Amino acid sequence: MQPSPDQNAHDDVTTAFRAYLQAMLDGDTHALDNLLADGCTLTHITGYVQPKDEWLSQTRAGQFLYHGTRAKWRLQMTMDYAREGDTWSVIRSAATTW
Repeated sequence: MQPSPDQNAHDDVTTAFRAYLQAMLDGDTHALDNLLADGCTLTHITGYVQPKDEWLSQTRAGQFLYHGTRAKWRLQMTMDYAREGDTWSVIRSAATTW
């Protein structure tokens, strides 16, 4: 039995999300650039909505460092994905506290 289109989409987005997390941990801005759609925005816990290119530039400069758990943060991450051809890309990411 073939997986449903919904299950395939779920699996593909889950794979893309895991690649995003790994790229963040690795500091791999080239991979992040490919995983984030052009025009993607990232909303920080401060409410600042940052364009993709600005965030990548600051990440390359070492202003954002992501790593495994070293402290407890009460964060909720919401990410919106869109399919571009055969690829699922992040179009919006927002972090909030809870």
